[in-house]
Amino acid sequence: MKPYQLSGLSFLLHLYENGMSGMLGDEMGLGKTLQTLSLFQYLKEHGHRRSSSDEFQPALVICPLSVINSWVTEARKWTPQLKVMRFHGGLHERQQLKKVATGQIDRYGNATGHSKRKRERRHASGKPLIDLDSDAETEGLYDLVVTTYEVFAAEHKWFKSAFVWRYVVLDEGHRIKNNTTQISSSLQGLSAEYRLILTG
Repeated sequence: MKPYQLSGLSFLLHLYENGMSGMLGDEMGLGKTLQTLSLFQYLKEHGHRRSSSDEFQPALVICPLSVINSWVTEARKWTPQLKVMRFHGGLHERQQLKKVATGQIDRYGNATGHSKRKRERRHASGKPLIDLDSDAETEGLYDLVVTTYEVFAAEHKWFKSAFVWRYVVLDEGHRIKNNTTQISSSLQGLSAEYRLILTG
């Protein structure tokens, strides 16, 4: 990373360590995506994938369609340890992706070990309890889900109920400056520990 990108990452970590949400405003092409991915990699390496109640908490990036592939490509290039899901497509594909994201099936449609253990626990105790004490339980789960503003608006009920997200990142976040738009309305009520806006 370049020195100014390290400064940006340091700023993001400062916000995180002090429990604050924030905004990263850099010129186009200066690496806001890389700085954000580096933050997620740091949190994963230092065991910050779970909440204090031990629930698995992925990050959610909502971005324009024109950059969704950029996010996935940059993640594979710079932070290959992060499991990244591109949440986009037709209705049937999105239904499958929901099951993959929550660990019910793998990307080939097979039941996962996570879902089997979850089902066994539910049958044994009578309660839908998920204990995430081991890495094996989070093996099939994604660290980062990347979607578009349009898909989020269409699936906002699922995004609001699937997880309490560790981070919600709005790329090109100036799109929500008008609080009467449909996307601004659908984003209200989305549970996240931290919120980050990226904008030029």
